[in-house]
Amino acid sequence: MVHPHSIASAGQVVKVGFDHLPPWITVQDGKLQGVDYELLNSMFDGMGLKAEFVPMNFGEILNGLKSGQIDMAASLLFREERDSYIRFISPPYCTKSTICFYALKGTGVAVDKYSDTAGLRVGTTEGARYFPAFDLDDRMIKVPYPALKDVFKALVDGKIDLAICGRSAAEYYIDKLEAGAQVKTCKFMYAAKLMPVYIGISRKSALVDRADEMGSLMRELQKSGEMDKIAAKYSVVVH
Repeated sequence: MVHPHSIASAGQVVKVGFDHLPPWITVQDGKLQGVDYELLNSMFDGMGLKAEFVPMNFGEILNGLKSGQIDMAASLLFREERDSYIRFISPPYCTKSTICFYALKGTGVAVDKYSDTAGLRVGTTEGARYFPAFDLDDRMIKVPYPALKDVFKALVDGKIDLAICGRSAAEYYIDKLEAGAQVKTCKFMYAAKLMPVYIGISRKSALVDRADEMGSLMRELQKSGEMDKIAAKYSVVVH
């Protein structure tokens, strides 16, 4: 595929959509940081590109990739419906992820096994997917919110019974809301042996022509141990 506007030349700016998802990417003291932020910048340096990080809710990121408003994003799980508008960069940069449910202490809400979620109000992030059984399940009431911070605020305010998300991001928002004394992690967790997490390029972006090059850079970062070093800075295990 040949795009009318090549993004191959040095110094071109790539628009990267991101949602605050610590420790993967967040703003601390006015500066961006996190695993995704450092990984992408390392890859862009190797490609002679510059990045413009655009804050968006997750649903907006998916829409931006679909329309071509943004060039790429990270922290994406592969889904067939997304493959039509996202070119997923292989190999994935992370293969481990634990999805947890969170409830308020003292409410009697508990998820000791997955079936305990039936009939409960579960806060989700708009556009997000978690694990197959949950994604296809209609036995609970799924309440979508624009951003993960809104999910946890709704939980603390008693508007939902459960919040669902990755464990590392949850710890950040629980701390941010000073809700450690109020929120508990439920016993049931979903930890697949393999849950690949990808960088994705909009199929409408000229950058898609360099997808294989990005894949090669990813393999080099993994083989050299640089990927593990970046992850270790944020206490994350990626493989």
